[in-house]
Amino acid sequence: MNQDKLINYFFPVFLQISILMFFFTYFPIDLILNPSPATGGDMGSHFWYLKILREQVWDQGILGMRAWNPANLGGEPVFLHYFPLPYFFAGLLSYIIPIGMAFNITTILGPLLLPLCIFLHCELIKLDRITSSLCSIASLLILFDESFVMLGGNILSTLAGQFCFIISANFLLIASGFFIRFFFIEQHKKNLILGIIFSAFVSMSHAYLFITIPLLLLGILITKYSKKNLFLLLISGIAILGLSAWQLLPMIESKKYTEALKFFFFMDEELKKILTVPGILSLLFLAFSIITLYLKRNKIIAPYITYLIGLIGYGFLFSALELYPSRILAPFYYFSILVGFISLAQYQNISFKVKSTLGILFILGVFIFINNETINTKSWAKWNYSGWEKKPLFQKAKKLVQKIEGSLSDPRVLYEHHPVLNGAGTTRVFESLGILANRATFESLFSEAHKFSPFAMLMQGYVSDKPSCVFGYKYKCDVLNLEHFHHKFSFLGGQSIILVDKVAKNKFKDNQYFNKIAEVQPFEIWSLKEKTKMVNVINNDSYLYPNTFSESYYHFRDKLQSPSKDDIQGCNASVKVDFHGFDLHTDCPNKKHFLKYSYHPYLNSLSGEKLEKMYPFFIGITPKGTKTRVQFTGSIISKVTPFISIFTLLLLIFILFMKKSLYD
Repeated sequence: MNQDKLINYFFPVFLQISILMFFFTYFPIDLILNPSPATGGDMGSHFWYLKILREQVWDQGILGMRAWNPANLGGEPVFLHYFPLPYFFAGLLSYIIPIGMAFNITTILGPLLLPLCIFLHCELIKLDRITSSLCSIASLLILFDESFVMLGGNILSTLAGQFCFIISANFLLIASGFFIRFFFIEQHKKNLILGIIFSAFVSMSHAYLFITIPLLLLGILITKYSKKNLFLLLISGIAILGLSAWQLLPMIESKKYTEALKFFFFMDEELKKILTVPGILSLLFLAFSIITLYLKRNKIIAPYITYLIGLIGYGFLFSALELYPSRILAPFYYFSILVGFISLAQYQNISFKVKSTLGILFILGVFIFINNETINTKSWAKWNYSGWEKKPLFQKAKKLVQKIEGSLSDPRVLYEHHPVLNGAGTTRVFESLGILANRATFESLFSEAHKFSPFAMLMQGYVSDKPSCVFGYKYKCDVLNLEHFHHKFSFLGGQSIILVDKVAKNKFKDNQYFNKIAEVQPFEIWSLKEKTKMVNVINNDSYLYPNTFSESYYHFRDKLQSPSKDDIQGCNASVKVDFHGFDLHTDCPNKKHFLKYSYHPYLNSLSGEKLEKMYPFFIGITPKGTKTRVQFTGSIISKVTPFISIFTLLLLIFILFMKKSLYD
């Protein structure tokens, strides 16, 4: 075999196979192909939404965005506030293989394919194969880094549930490669169109990475400015938004009905996250690339530097907006590696023998370093992908919740947060009561997806010694406070509580409003003695919505009692829910009905009655007849945007097959 074939074909293929083999020493294939879905962190909760998509939405031929999940947050839109593309892939895959296996494969695809996507990015910008391969190997230093969790972009974050983020990172690497190729190397329109399409995939997989794309396009514009390029970049941006419109615009439209988590971030604490092996390596690469740009004057380096400096700016902006500034770490790390190796390739006066020797030493060094420094990844992988069923505590939890199995139309079940629940796979195991017992609970994986969220966290705090209280900075939560709890619990549609901690159990023993109805240690279920109604018939001036949501929350929290009985006696009303809305049955038409389900403007009465936003964030309706169907139908924007996306895609295909060049 001659030297060129060795360098250009055998070596890159051998290296990618080696990476896969190394990866599967941490993630055995038989573990990934387990038909029981992965759990751990947020991971287990994601599976519920895949089941909704596959079994309740697509099986009825309805778009995923139009679905309504009655099992969490008092009823929440499905995928309106999160990113659907990875779920769609898993859903399609589940038609071929078991749904749990499809879920596992999808969740691991991001880290599995990231080194290859790094290599493909280098291929797109015509980097030599040795440099491309070494860059791909270097990405493992970030992928296997264990210095951060839940920030996205590495394996531990993926195992904690951030699998959409790293899938989006892969799409970002491919999209940016096509853009650089078009504007710097080969002005073939297919490159620009593919860059647009993969950018839309970024949007449909994770918004944090999507909003970094303008930084890259800005870098290209600054470096290769011309009126034609300005026009093409603007059109590209419009086309990306057009392709993403079906998901992006309804999300933006619905944003005012969500309640954002707010956190204090101290930049000195955030900067410490940079002072890790990948952080220091990234800063060195950035400095090296700036020096190389000055010395070699190769403009292809400039957009990467602009992107990286822009990410640093984003970090400070996110901090000011009380968002996650650490979300910029993963793209900063990976693009620093890219520009570092692109800069390295500019120095051509190094002999092949020296390059080969240094390359082999670097490859061995990376594998040895990761093998020595990676402590938790292998055990986390085994824990996650062995699935729920292998967890002894999960079997006890499953046995327990069978005692309350019923209907999603039944009153809700609250659960105490406690570290011991990790023994069942995750502290959020009971978040999936829809799967486990066909019962609705208060909380949701997508904790920012609705304004009901702070009320759910408050209720969890009332019964928990160690509540998560994720809105604690913005809305104060009470801890283990059962005084007047029964009024508020019933008012929010609650019936039963799953307890773990002895302190909470002892508190309920002294509470006259609850009975213990089930016990499978360490779990106990306590339920209100009086049956909770999910709909009340009320006077028109009852439960009026206050001026602000904050006022609604603190009025609920501080008021001693929140009555939950019918104002108008002698009426019988009930609600039957499904995954597209609910049916209201009543023998008192033309009276105001108070429904204990979260308000959302996409819910509409099919018989024309107006749905009102009522205190605390529930629904009011005055039905015209004895039966009223309320359907999650969407808005005009949500109905029009799919056609915008389809039109944009058809337009891009038309442009692709046009003979005329974009620069003509």
